[in-house]
Amino acid sequence: MVYSNSGPHLLSIISEVTYVVLGDICIGLRYNMVHPYGDHATVIMTSPDPQDLLPLPVAQLHILLALADGQKHGYAIMTEVELITEGAVTMGPGTLYGAVKRMLKRGLIEETDERPDPQLDDERRRYYQLTGLGARALNFEVARMEHLVRAAHARRASARLGLGG
Repeated sequence: MVYSNSGPHLLSIISEVTYVVLGDICIGLRYNMVHPYGDHATVIMTSPDPQDLLPLPVAQLHILLALADGQKHGYAIMTEVELITEGAVTMGPGTLYGAVKRMLKRGLIEETDERPDPQLDDERRRYYQLTGLGARALNFEVARMEHLVRAAHARRASARLGLGG
């Protein structure tokens, strides 16, 4: 049970949280709340449009890419970023955890309680995974960047042929 302030000096109990789904995409959350005096309320909060989050900061893009194939802890994310970028980007813990904090707040990633083999894991590690919003934002950002690269290639080709203005 989660408690939330629903007004000055009022406390409501969130009795149920369900996903609001359109097709197979989660577009928000529905909170059923009960006030201590018996009043009931339902609040639906929709997810932001992932395109409203673009362009993603570079560190956040790297983290989303690192998490695209499954959950990871912080050090594994830093290692995966270095692998993905073929060593061109080395992400330090300050950059990583600052970005993680902002991404958690924006709903792009979430902390998970699921652990790999507990005997091989350090219980202090925190594991992160993409949310639906994070996966959609990553897809939109990759598409945006692909468009940018195509435009850059076209401009470069025009410049080489002397067609630029």
